[in-house]
Amino acid sequence: MTTPLNAIAFVGQPFSYAIAAANTPRSYEVTNLPSGLFFDSTNNVITGIPNVGGTFVIGINVSNIVGVGASLLSLRVIDTGSSISREVWTGVTGSSVTNIPVNMPPSASNTLGTLEGISNFGDNYGERVRGYLTAPVTGNYYFWIAANNAAELWISNDGEPVNKVRRAYITKGTTTSRVWNLQASQRSLWLALRAGQRYYIEILHKAGKGPGDYWSVRWLLDPVGTNTVPGAIVRRRENKYVFSIFRGLMGRTIKVAEARSDRALRNYDSSVATIMRSYETWSCSAIGRTGMPRKSWPPS
Repeated sequence: MTTPLNAIAFVGQPFSYAIAAANTPRSYEVTNLPSGLFFDSTNNVITGIPNVGGTFVIGINVSNIVGVGASLLSLRVIDTGSSISREVWTGVTGSSVTNIPVNMPPSASNTLGTLEGISNFGDNYGERVRGYLTAPVTGNYYFWIAANNAAELWISNDGEPVNKVRRAYITKGTTTSRVWNLQASQRSLWLALRAGQRYYIEILHKAGKGPGDYWSVRWLLDPVGTNTVPGAIVRRRENKYVFSIFRGLMGRTIKVAEARSDRALRNYDSSVATIMRSYETWSCSAIGRTGMPRKSWPPS
């Protein structure tokens, strides 16, 4: 085998792993594939959409005129969840995110499946959206935020909310949605993310009076740092209230309320990060699908 023997996949995300070997292979045999994946013998590719998380040891036998060689592929399938929390405070005047009373109980709360808000939700309200983002590919990313009236995008360097940094913001938006270049501050600086690592993400949005309130976040994997157009809408984060950190890895479910004071959680996160570094190399050809970055994308 000449391809890496460690790979990462995500539950509900397309996965592709091309098998290659030296010494003129004639055929391949693959066993113990997780649910949702299959072996395409025409192209010698393991492909599909996994539907269960865990670590799977996949057997790969390669035969040529001399004999058969056996290898084991360690595939880590991560379930990152599919929603993020949204808290709303109604009856809040002003047009700045500083007007949002985040230390008070919200008027309502719900979850979202994407980092894009509800357009024309109402007048004079503020909202906070927060959860976790898992990078599908190791690399440098740009993030954009668009909104009316004002919004801020905060992303941590890790999974800890206390380490969040304001990456992008807009102070006076437009009623036309998805305008990404109204202010230079709408685009973040380059942000280096690691495949499989979770990052805390938070959006603060303040709407004033009148129609056209909205907000949206997008990202782009950009290895050269020259792109000015955002990529796919950011999707697939874990729920704020109860989440499993790499479910199947250790099987421990922790409420976020514990996170800020629980030393064991911080140690647990470090253990996960150490383990995940062993599974950094992976392959995915289906770039551009929901939750995956693509190199160019016309905004709609």
